[in-house]
Amino acid sequence: MNTTKLDSLGVEPVLELIKQMGGWPVIGDSFDRDSFNLEKTLGAFTSGFSSKAILSAWVGKDEKDSSANIFQIGKPDLGLTDRKYYLDDGLRQKTHPGYRKFMSDFITMVAGDKANSDTTESVVDQIVQLETDIARAVKPKSETRNITSSYNKMSLQELANEVSGLNWTDYVNTVLSATAITVDADEKIVVYDMNYLKNFVGIINGKHELIHNYLIWSVLQARVIYMSSDLRETRQPFKDTLYGVSAEPARWKVCTYDTEKYFHMPVATLFLSEAFSENNKNMVEQMFENLRQAFRKMLAAYKWIDRQTRNKAVEKLDFMRAVLTYPDYIVDKFNLKLDYDYEDVVIEPNQFVKNIQTMIAWETKEELGKLKAAVDFNEWTTLGPAVVYAYHSPSKNQINFPAAIMQPPFLDISQPTSMNYGAIGSIIGHELCHGFDDNGGTYDKNGNINNWWTEKSKNNFKERAQCIIDQYSAIRPFLDIDQNVN
Repeated sequence: MNTTKLDSLGVEPVLELIKQMGGWPVIGDSFDRDSFNLEKTLGAFTSGFSSKAILSAWVGKDEKDSSANIFQIGKPDLGLTDRKYYLDDGLRQKTHPGYRKFMSDFITMVAGDKANSDTTESVVDQIVQLETDIARAVKPKSETRNITSSYNKMSLQELANEVSGLNWTDYVNTVLSATAITVDADEKIVVYDMNYLKNFVGIINGKHELIHNYLIWSVLQARVIYMSSDLRETRQPFKDTLYGVSAEPARWKVCTYDTEKYFHMPVATLFLSEAFSENNKNMVEQMFENLRQAFRKMLAAYKWIDRQTRNKAVEKLDFMRAVLTYPDYIVDKFNLKLDYDYEDVVIEPNQFVKNIQTMIAWETKEELGKLKAAVDFNEWTTLGPAVVYAYHSPSKNQINFPAAIMQPPFLDISQPTSMNYGAIGSIIGHELCHGFDDNGGTYDKNGNINNWWTEKSKNNFKERAQCIIDQYSAIRPFLDIDQNVN
């Protein structure tokens, strides 16, 4: 919240972060092409700075074996969030000027006296072209929704046989360098969007300095909101053209969001002591059971589902678990897990940019360190208890309701029950249904990808879904852009 101190530091914390990343050639830092190593560069940016540019890699549950964690590689993030902003003429003309200006102004301000406008504009052009080439190579979101068709499990050696030009074992070991874990060529991994992996090496081949410039840009772009006000202001044209919003969010929202993001459970203990009633939890538990019974009756009434599929659906429904409110250990004063979880974290007053880097590196290390560990089905990972939200976890066959959503206007035990069913009850039902939609329905009762639908029931589902698809595909949301809803 001390924005005066943040502004007085100016670009100093940013330059320190750039130094950790090996210097930024576009602002005049030296670059040694001869010592550049693609595997180690891509891996180090993922391991140390959580970069998802060019390659995205993480450790998470194996979608076909929910009891095990596995190393996974997927398509990258783009500066303009989605490939359509690079490949659709109308959207490109609308968004690229603001994106280019953001990049150019930011680089110029960070470079200071070393700024060179010709060099800056040349690198901006190269980065936009690189992202455009990447956008062409990745699948659109609509084609990656079906996890079954995207999932490819193989050893690192098998990946090397499929995709040459990168030493995959070296790359994965560099990503894992934040931990004590190492792997060999026999290590099994999961790859998503194999087509992109077969093309990306050709896209970046020989562009060593550009890759380094781009990786640093991707890290800094994601962290501008933590910087001084003059650096934050460079982002306004980008936000205006991409989101239609130029104003910054309230400062207290930025700070509380990130405090909660990196300190889920400590923040939750404060929320629970101030604003939560166990009576709310009991009511939601009962509502979930009632809605589960109602869904079972709906399944019995559907004529388009055959008996075999219906039985599997009921089996999955019975196995579904509602994870509510908070983990017990955070309210147990004798449980030291919170202390142990954060014992390696050092937060420094008046060093916002540095603190964010500390927490990003810590969070990445925690995630990667789970590679050889069994999946903890009771672990809270996606959201903390103090967030007003709810979500379905397909690989755990769970619906999750943090404590913070169990309050007005979603839940009020003093109002008629019908109003609570219309509010939080509709959300419970919504999340429950995700277990049976075109994505969640590909997972079985144990949270593994497993086709439990007969072809007849699957085709009947698709036929009914097509009606909704056709209805929405006829809608054109932007008056000035020739594009329908996908």
